[in-house]
Amino acid sequence: MLNEHTSLAGEQDQLSWAFGALRASFVLPGEADPSYAAVLAVSLAALTLYQWSADESVVTLAILCLLGLGLGFLRPSRFLVSGLAVGVVVAAVNSFETVSGLHPAYEIHTHSLTHDLRWLFLLAPALASSAVGRRAVHSLAA
Repeated sequence: MLNEHTSLAGEQDQLSWAFGALRASFVLPGEADPSYAAVLAVSLAALTLYQWSADESVVTLAILCLLGLGLGFLRPSRFLVSGLAVGVVVAAVNSFETVSGLHPAYEIHTHSLTHDLRWLFLLAPALASSAVGRRAVHSLAA
């Protein structure tokens, strides 16, 4: 791909090349269906909105595990990406609250960045649930 880039003449060709290179790096060989990216984006947005609007830790954990399980089942080859992306959402939302100063209505005190980063422990259940989803696909295929 890099050799192709050096032979491009116009700006339109470079933009087209960049889009093709980005798409080629995101889509695995044999996978032309972009549904995983859309489902991942919607899942992350849903978990982000829930985390912003409610403070129910058990429900957040259940949603996080269900999303990881579903994404791992949908695209077993991307179970690590699914688990990492879903697992980091709560820490990211809490860190955004700390850095920006914007807080949901239910928050009555501010957090420290250290407090926010402790939510990265949710990476473990998110990765585990996406691995279970992946394993379920392989079990059904066997």
